[in-house]
Amino acid sequence: MAVPGPAETVAVVSERLWLTYLPGGLVRTGGDGGTARFASAAGGFVEARVTRGAAALDWARFRGGIAVRDARPTAVRGRPAVAGRHPQGGRMIAWLERPGTGVSIRVSESLGGELLALAASIRAAVGD
Repeated sequence: MAVPGPAETVAVVSERLWLTYLPGGLVRTGGDGGTARFASAAGGFVEARVTRGAAALDWARFRGGIAVRDARPTAVRGRPAVAGRHPQGGRMIAWLERPGTGVSIRVSESLGGELLALAASIRAAVGD
C-alpha cells in the first residue's frame, strides 16, 4: 500500500496564520477563525489553534493558560515552547509566535512524529 505524501496546499488556521506542511491523507473537518481541524480516514488528526490578545501577551501568561502533561521545554524557530501530552489525548506543542499571538498544535498519537514539522511550518503575515 502506498503511503500518502505531504499535502500540496497551504492549510489556513486563521486569516493571518497558516501551516505550510500538512501530512498527507488529512482533510479539513472543522474550525473557526482561530482553530483548524484536520482528520484522516485512518483516525489521525491535527488541530492548530491561535490565541490572540491579552492571553498571549507574553510567554509566562500564555504558558500559564496551556495545560500540558509530561511538559518539557523546547523551542520553535528560536521561540520558547512547551511540548508534551494533551490532557484529552494525543501530543501537543505550544509557543508564543510573537507578543499577542500564541500557537498550539495537537496531533493524534499516530501523527506524533509529525508534531515538530507541523510547528516549524507555521507562517504568519508580516506585522500580524
